[in-house]
Amino acid sequence: MTAYFLLAFCSSSDYNRIAKNNIKRSSGRGAIPHWRYSPRPAVLQRLNRCNSGTNSYSLDGRRTNIRLCAVPRDPLSRGFFISRISGKKENMDNNLAVKRRRVGADQATRTRLIIQIGMLAAVATVLMLFEFPLPFAPSFYELDFSEVPVLIGSFAMGPLAGGCIELIKILLNLVVNGTDTMFVGELANLLMGCAMVIPAGFIYRRHKTRKTALAGMAAGTLCMAAAAVFVNAYMLLPAYGAAFHLETSAFVAMGQAIIPAVDSLLKFCLLIVTPFNLVKGIAVSVITLLLYKHISRLLKGRG
Repeated sequence: MTAYFLLAFCSSSDYNRIAKNNIKRSSGRGAIPHWRYSPRPAVLQRLNRCNSGTNSYSLDGRRTNIRLCAVPRDPLSRGFFISRISGKKENMDNNLAVKRRRVGADQATRTRLIIQIGMLAAVATVLMLFEFPLPFAPSFYELDFSEVPVLIGSFAMGPLAGGCIELIKILLNLVVNGTDTMFVGELANLLMGCAMVIPAGFIYRRHKTRKTALAGMAAGTLCMAAAAVFVNAYMLLPAYGAAFHLETSAFVAMGQAIIPAVDSLLKFCLLIVTPFNLVKGIAVSVITLLLYKHISRLLKGRG
């Protein structure tokens, strides 16, 4: 016989009235009651016997909320009905458990990401303390390797994480060392660092292979060198001169002392700033290429 279901919600005082007025109206041979609800999956708790002789199952043990189901008399159909309800309940429990595991995994991943960003930013801040002058650049241009952990973070966690590491590095450096360039040097470091690590991270993110890593580092180095020309010529050097009361001719004179062909601020940036950033980008890329695989295993928890 086909299973027909009746699900009602009522108080304990109305239990007998519903059983008499609705279930008793059925013929007891599989007739559909005049009103019914879709059965909700639940584990059957106890078996009751109505006055009409129809087998009914209480799905909720509470007296104030009785769930009543009319089921067929034959054992085969009744067994199929009970197992189907129990199966739906198990599926719902399994789906809920999977969702809870996913939420927990997402929270753990987010926490791990924040910790790794903070650690790499701290290492980059320490590396900023060690600066080296280059013979073909003025004294206020000094090379440091603080972009190495930033680039590693951009490769391992994405370009957005690389940008966050760069920003936190600058903020921590301001807290630890302060500024002696009226924030111009820190702004230059932030802009040039992002110009390198973000394009490199985007390229490496598409296909994480050694070839794309090399392409990303090359593209990041070129982007940093190109951005340095225009940012220094039209924003950073004029701002630095205004902060320390220097004319642009002072920068040109510094450049001419190194390379006589420098006769304007733009040529200063082309012949001095560009080689400086190319050397820095190549050095950072080589160190990152040597260290990335070892550090990425630690960041991914592979020991």
